[in-house]
Amino acid sequence: MQVRLREQVRLRKLDIIIATSCSISFALLIILYILFPSIVYDRFIWKYFWGPVVADAVNHEVSYRGVVAREGYTLVSEIVYGLIALTCIYYIYRLLKFMKLPIDWKFLLSLFPFILLGPVTRVLEDGSYFKIPLTYCFISPIIYVQIACYVLIFLLLSWLMERKTDKILPTGIGLLLLPPVGYLILWFHIRDLVLVDINPLFTFVISIVVILVFVIRRYRGKKFDIREMLLLAGATFLSYSICPIIYSSEWLPSTGTRLDFFTLTLGLVSIIVFSLFFACKHKESLRVLSDPLNVSMIFAHLLDGITSYISIYDPFNLGLPSYGEKHPIPLKLMEISEGVLYPIVKFALIILIIYLLDVAYTENSKKHLDFINILKIGIFILGIAPGTRDLLRVTVGI
Repeated sequence: MQVRLREQVRLRKLDIIIATSCSISFALLIILYILFPSIVYDRFIWKYFWGPVVADAVNHEVSYRGVVAREGYTLVSEIVYGLIALTCIYYIYRLLKFMKLPIDWKFLLSLFPFILLGPVTRVLEDGSYFKIPLTYCFISPIIYVQIACYVLIFLLLSWLMERKTDKILPTGIGLLLLPPVGYLILWFHIRDLVLVDINPLFTFVISIVVILVFVIRRYRGKKFDIREMLLLAGATFLSYSICPIIYSSEWLPSTGTRLDFFTLTLGLVSIIVFSLFFACKHKESLRVLSDPLNVSMIFAHLLDGITSYISIYDPFNLGLPSYGEKHPIPLKLMEISEGVLYPIVKFALIILIIYLLDVAYTENSKKHLDFINILKIGIFILGIAPGTRDLLRVTVGI
């Protein structure tokens, strides 16, 4: 009881620190904006946050009152976004603990369709599939905020549904009908803002297939799991975004499909990761590197690093179009070593993180396993999202 009480006090102190820091930062920003509106908006908000989104949407640098903003990230924006992401991860962790939902490998799998939804829709935006103003919704970080909202909505509704155990089947069917119904409502407003729209009837067909999977599992006596609902809902959303890529020949002015790049990159990453997995699986001192979450982190960041290196420097002379790096730190690493250092550093950092979380502080890891795991899931997303986007973008010829 005393241990639990101390834990509650510690959490309350942390909540107070976070709330106070956020409140002071927000209040300071408002005061500075009132006193120096042009400096705060033009040289901070526009230059580092909104300007890059606009530049990404129009595919060239933009200027507002003489302040130029370019597509991509800066050190300032990455620090701010990083702090926001850490805060969100912490409170998502608190929410999952409140729901008593295990944060493990299965939870990552249930989120995987939602995780892929971000890079897939970013590829659509890269190909100018969306028209302004709709395109703003599919530029990072806005697209990832949007996806996080989808996850939280389905997570909360699924949790509420689980508590009504006598109404699992009808409530679950209704929940899985939300995506096509929502798309049908939006379709009348967005069909002129995309190059080739998806017929709402098609989205209902996809959802019916997903609902059949859900119903069959219930009739087979499978116990309902919130993670299952997240997986099915995510698969529904993901299928909507994959359809335009499948029919990209109808709208995309592509430089040509590059299956050679896709096969080479994914094959190289897979060989490295699986070799490491099997080499470490039967060695007690290295077995931590065969843990599914750790393997996932390694795969994700190797995919990001190797995809960036091959697409930008084309070391295998595939004849790829010219690509560039948007993030400042990776750009510096690439400039130092003509790209080779970037995937090596990413790999080394992930190994270091695994060592710190699972080896150096083993006792703390056991006590706070769920929090460690959600950090690992966040690290996985930071690698798989840009890696998948770059892989798909080069493959379809954008």
